[in-house]
Amino acid sequence: MKRCLLFPLLVLAACKPVEEEVPALSEVRVEVVCAEDAFHWSAGDCLNVNGHASNPLDADASGGVSAVFGFKMQWEGEARAVFPSSALSAYRGETALLMLPVSQRFRQNLPDPAGFLLLGRGEPQALVLSPAVAFVAVTVTGEKTLSALRLKSLNSSRHLSGLFSTDYMGLTSSSGLSYDEVSVSAKAGAPAGSTFVICVPPLDFRDGLQCLIEDTEGGVMLQSLYPRTPFAAGQTYSFELAYVPGTELDPEPPAEGSAELTVASVNLLKPSGRCEQMSLNYEIVRNALGRSIALTGADLLAFNEVDENYLPGGTYDLSGICSDLPGSWCWELNWPNDIQESGPLAFSYANGFAYNSEVLRLEAKGYVWLCKNEETFFAHQSMAYLKAGSPERTCIRALFTHLPSEKRFWLFVTHLPTEKQGGGSTMAGGVNRYAKAVAGTLPRILAGDMNSGPGGTNQAPYARLRTEWADAWETVGAMGGLGSYATYDGTLSGSSASYYYSYDVFTRERPDRRIDHLFCAGAMHATAYRTVAATYRVGRYFWCPSDHLPVVARFMFD
Repeated sequence: MKRCLLFPLLVLAACKPVEEEVPALSEVRVEVVCAEDAFHWSAGDCLNVNGHASNPLDADASGGVSAVFGFKMQWEGEARAVFPSSALSAYRGETALLMLPVSQRFRQNLPDPAGFLLLGRGEPQALVLSPAVAFVAVTVTGEKTLSALRLKSLNSSRHLSGLFSTDYMGLTSSSGLSYDEVSVSAKAGAPAGSTFVICVPPLDFRDGLQCLIEDTEGGVMLQSLYPRTPFAAGQTYSFELAYVPGTELDPEPPAEGSAELTVASVNLLKPSGRCEQMSLNYEIVRNALGRSIALTGADLLAFNEVDENYLPGGTYDLSGICSDLPGSWCWELNWPNDIQESGPLAFSYANGFAYNSEVLRLEAKGYVWLCKNEETFFAHQSMAYLKAGSPERTCIRALFTHLPSEKRFWLFVTHLPTEKQGGGSTMAGGVNRYAKAVAGTLPRILAGDMNSGPGGTNQAPYARLRTEWADAWETVGAMGGLGSYATYDGTLSGSSASYYYSYDVFTRERPDRRIDHLFCAGAMHATAYRTVAATYRVGRYFWCPSDHLPVVARFMFD
């Protein structure tokens, strides 16, 4: 009897379910940085981090550029993120394969979310993502209802869709698994005047794109497009076509004088050691710096506060950080760090520049030292120092030929003192005199941190510069093209008094903080203007990789 009574008990014990430990839920806060406000999270969006898909966002969590994603797992070390999660086809730790759809869905004035690839890497609990693709916006006018639009690369080695490899900072096409075309379908039909937005990799398509347009009645039109510059991630490149079915148009590449030039002024952080979060020894900060420069989409970069750390081989090697920029870049950062003088002279405000040699050819270069007490300049530093005293400031000159238009122009880069340091107004006058003496009648651009702006506490240097130069911000504003920058949020990302460069706490709506400028003079004018904020997170704040936001302007040769 005992054996019969015990047997059911044993069976019951064997059948008792074993409770498995449920993995702890991990939350990741994600912010998206776009050159233009073209992206918002939506309900159902999923993120992939280190090969693991998140829970989908609910309706309450969508609608902004920041969101919190939940994961049924946790991980240690660096997080590598991809959006959308469905784009990830293989995860290999340091790299992954992503699919950029060859067929994308039509949305009026918006890209297909399946093609809006975002990438980022950094701290597991807080990530900043930026676009990995460029956007081609084709507006089609006419009388027909449209059904599809296709782009085909006229250079078969420049792929428009398919499988791409990523290091979570950029895309590289995979040979044999990528395609030289991409299409957008409007199954319900798109009315005339619609804008098709296509996601494409950030490559150089200046060899041309063939655009095929179909209407719902079976009509077809072919037209070749010739971008003026290489595409950059996060940037939109717009074309307007008049649809006439049965026609085939192959216009010449942009005619002489019609090309535009994009220029950015970037003031670099000089790590002081006073704020641990700002140390550029952190890879996440270096990545943010590279991302902010890439998001400018510029053909020509002007730099302030360059020191030996930013030179090739230095701790914060700029050419290494920005090695994924589209195009073929040449770096001229050693100004004036190649000068050795006796005495306590610190070259802490050196300038530099870099240019895409596929767009620009450098013809000549040099610099002078500015005088603090007179509107003059010197070719030798000690003369300026002995005559005017500290602070030491230089002005770079560089003569370029703009290859698409064959126009020649001069670039000048400088960094003027603060009001407390003194000498800003006279040095501004020295810049004016120097640029006129060098450039003559050629178009010219002036870039840099002037520590001065209209209406600020130190507006005299800015006013002195404006006697000879047109401010890109003012020019674009007069044309009504500033958009969100009409209520300007400044170029300083934080408080220079405390070195506390938190994007959340400081910046915004401070006109006296518009101290970084892009000016032009001569036969050219500005057609667009913006700033770039590529943030990263430490603690509860989002931070910028410098105390200044890069300034970007597009110029047209007249």
